[in-house]
Amino acid sequence: MKSLHIITGPGDDNITLHVAPNSDGPGATTSYGNAIPLNFRTGEGFDSLTLNDLAADTSADLGKGEDTFTLRSTDRDLPAGSTLTVNVDTGPGSDTIVVESVGADTTVIIDSNTSPGDNVEVDGSGIDASSTVTIDVSKDDRVKVKGSQDQDPAPAKFQVPASGVLEL
Repeated sequence: MKSLHIITGPGDDNITLHVAPNSDGPGATTSYGNAIPLNFRTGEGFDSLTLNDLAADTSADLGKGEDTFTLRSTDRDLPAGSTLTVNVDTGPGSDTIVVESVGADTTVIIDSNTSPGDNVEVDGSGIDASSTVTIDVSKDDRVKVKGSQDQDPAPAKFQVPASGVLEL
């Protein structure tokens, strides 16, 4: 299998990825070399997508509705010069975005469609210093960033704007 596309229809969907899939089949250890790129597309509804493990580029479109996206993946050791990319569009609606951990050399881009009333929670101490997290926010969103930049090495550099983009 070259890639995995999970597409659901209208209604409330709850998707949790516990272990990143690979092209070598069940029981094989997933690595950057055998990992399968993932694409999630949910329809309208109150959808939830939780990514506990990543090893390949991942994209998601959560559609219209009050959706929840949670990222807590420390991913695999990547070959030198390699990066993982996670692109998520939460769609229109008041969404909840939780970023608990991001592994090394990962670029995360989350587009909340600047819909007012989003809840964004980021744990800065769970983001590897070599990674970047960018979340589109609006002035009506509730943004909570926890974690310490005083750690050595600092886990991330971030600022919370009045509106625009929250970049970590």
